[in-house]
Amino acid sequence: MASPRPIQVRPEVQNLIRSCEYILSTASTTGHPPFSEDEQQLLAYYAAELAQMVDRSVQGSAANTDPETVRPPLGSVPAGV
Repeated sequence: MASPRPIQVRPEVQNLIRSCEYILSTASTTGHPPFSEDEQQLLAYYAAELAQMVDRSVQGSAANTDPETVRPPLGSVPAGV
């Protein structure tokens, strides 16, 4: 089986990926305090806004695209992200 094709992402997307990975990894560690209500609201707001932006982009530019090509395959996050 061929290895996944590396993808090119903008620096701001790389920064978002790093931040998300950090939040996900630290939030799941023992002893990490739960998110405050304000933090939960901020995380939910930005997650929803990003999801809507991506959905609009996918619907507008890839209406007839194979769903497998719309999102990168698991494990294809660029090295160094």
